[in-house]
Amino acid sequence: MQFLTGLLNPLDSQHHLKAYDLSLRFREGVILDKPVKKGRGPLVDVGLDKELEVEDETLLPPGTRVTVEMGPEETDGARRYRGKITSAKRAAAATGHYWGYSVRIAKRIGEVIDHDKYDCIIGTSPNGVTAAMLEVDTEKHSNILVVFGGIDGVDAAIEGDEAYAETSAEEAFTLLLRPFVSNGSRSERFANRGERARRSVHCRLARRRPLRLHAPVNVDYRTLPTLDYRTSLPIDD
Repeated sequence: MQFLTGLLNPLDSQHHLKAYDLSLRFREGVILDKPVKKGRGPLVDVGLDKELEVEDETLLPPGTRVTVEMGPEETDGARRYRGKITSAKRAAAATGHYWGYSVRIAKRIGEVIDHDKYDCIIGTSPNGVTAAMLEVDTEKHSNILVVFGGIDGVDAAIEGDEAYAETSAEEAFTLLLRPFVSNGSRSERFANRGERARRSVHCRLARRRPLRLHAPVNVDYRTLPTLDYRTSLPIDD
């Protein structure tokens, strides 16, 4: 695995700041397993030359990943940086940068499809329309979820969920999208399918007005539970 990692193309994410970069007051860090005085917050490794001390006492176990907002710039003689625990959502809103994604585990496809939470739910399917034919009224549908299935699309996931009321993808989803006009292969990589479909949908819809696009949900009916994670687009939890 270490050998393969060395062959991967580098990814310089904006929220993975350099060790010398203090241009943003938000950082990602890990709670350290170090003793602190009663009434004081835990120490956090935020990838800088000094540790960060959380201002308020927080009962989080060592090894917990946290997003922190650093306080005013410390003097050169200070032993530690100081800051407070915040959320990745706030960091993304304050900086305008992509700040990672959150993960939700769904044991079956029926737990993903929530028409009360989302205005429009789009599923990938070999029986769907292409992105060029995708028509969504963004005045009525501004909170959109995109669900990605396997080779057979979300159709197989619906058929495999015996507890779900709907029996077909056409009934369960607002729209069905075919990400590739012609695959040219009997196998697909989700990374390619997901990114291409996300861009196609966003480019098609974002021309009309800003929208909240939640994508993708990787639905692999063979290896449930499924994952619901957010993209770099503006999101609301």
